[in-house]
Amino acid sequence: MRKAALAALLLALACSRDARVRPGDPVVVRYELSVDGAVLETETVELTQGAGQLPPGADEALLGMKPGEEKTVELPPEKAFGPRDEKRVEAMPLAQLGDLARGLKPGAKVMGFRDGKPETARVLSIEGGKARLDFNPPLAGKTVVYRLSVLPPTRS
Repeated sequence: MRKAALAALLLALACSRDARVRPGDPVVVRYELSVDGAVLETETVELTQGAGQLPPGADEALLGMKPGEEKTVELPPEKAFGPRDEKRVEAMPLAQLGDLARGLKPGAKVMGFRDGKPETARVLSIEGGKARLDFNPPLAGKTVVYRLSVLPPTRS
């Protein structure tokens, strides 16, 4: 019995020393994303630290965390979804949108290609036979708050 208890203690000590998140580590994270106090998203994801699956500031905040640890970080636009860029707002003739133009209203999302890459835009307005489309990420220019929790790794 003593041998098993000693082995468990040694294993716990080894895990506690090495369990901190390092660059490139696979990690299970529960996060809550909020803006201006309003929670927009709560999710648990398996990801690789540094692979760009979270905004840069949230990804960096994971470094050094260990399972069971929770951290809240406030991220300025530059560390989150980027600054708002007015060059990413374009007026497009409704005729170019084809069947998509029918029933299009401000606030709607449209998918298409921009510079050869698939992108989503939000319709800002429709005037004079043109739709004004915003290709910025919805949270561009906003300070966001992430509440991060590192969960124990899943066992297969």
